[in-house]
Amino acid sequence: MAGGSPRQVVPPPPPPAAVRFSASNLWREQRRFYLEKGIGAWSSQVPYQATCNPVLANAYAQLIVRFLQDRARAGPPPAHPAVLLELGSGPGLFGFLTVTRLLELLEMLALPELRFLYVMSDFSAENVAFWRTRPELAPLVRQGVLDFAQYDVGAGGDLQLLESGLLLDRGRFAQNGGEPLIVLANYVFDTLPQDVFRMAGGRLLEGRTTGLPEGVSLPTLDNSLLALSQLGVGLEFHEAALPYYGDPFFDAVLKEYLEAPGEQSVL
Repeated sequence: MAGGSPRQVVPPPPPPAAVRFSASNLWREQRRFYLEKGIGAWSSQVPYQATCNPVLANAYAQLIVRFLQDRARAGPPPAHPAVLLELGSGPGLFGFLTVTRLLELLEMLALPELRFLYVMSDFSAENVAFWRTRPELAPLVRQGVLDFAQYDVGAGGDLQLLESGLLLDRGRFAQNGGEPLIVLANYVFDTLPQDVFRMAGGRLLEGRTTGLPEGVSLPTLDNSLLALSQLGVGLEFHEAALPYYGDPFFDAVLKEYLEAPGEQSVL
């Protein structure tokens, strides 16, 4: 403009750098969703009917009872009840159904000596507090077959049981001579940070994502399905090599897929 100051053109910000898929802020937003919604997440938005039903609870209970029978036959009577740890118990319905069915089966089979302690756990303090107020669960707690813990699967660590005060630490479940630990997890691992890989022609490709742009959150108003591209998230694959993690167990899994015929995709 004549007589005016020259107009300054501000360049657009550079695109966010692609990071390992496990480092994407998508996982952070998922975690935020569950923390903010608490027990209300299961009222309309999070599906749970596929896993929180009597049919699946019965199948789990049947397997657990047979395991407890095998354990009893293998040696002297266990000093403590077998610990059944459910990760990400959410609304608590599956835990209630499973414990109830376990008690029914043990009574039907006349196996009162097979003792267990079912631990419902979740990283949301609101969910845990909700369970502790439920009248349906209170008799199971008084019976000594149910307890609760606030536990973050992604962080790990020991479990402090809230009703009995019992501490479940790693030493209790040591591989050599320790007690067995039965872990149940439905709709849990898909919400934990993980990496994505492709294997083709002997090449290892790691998935990298730009993540959610700053200021953008996952939509939480409805159950609509969105592609990553609709959220402004990109996924691209880059050459990688073994050892990738520097952990012999993780790297062995990648190596097995890498050596398998054909193309492979793995989380």
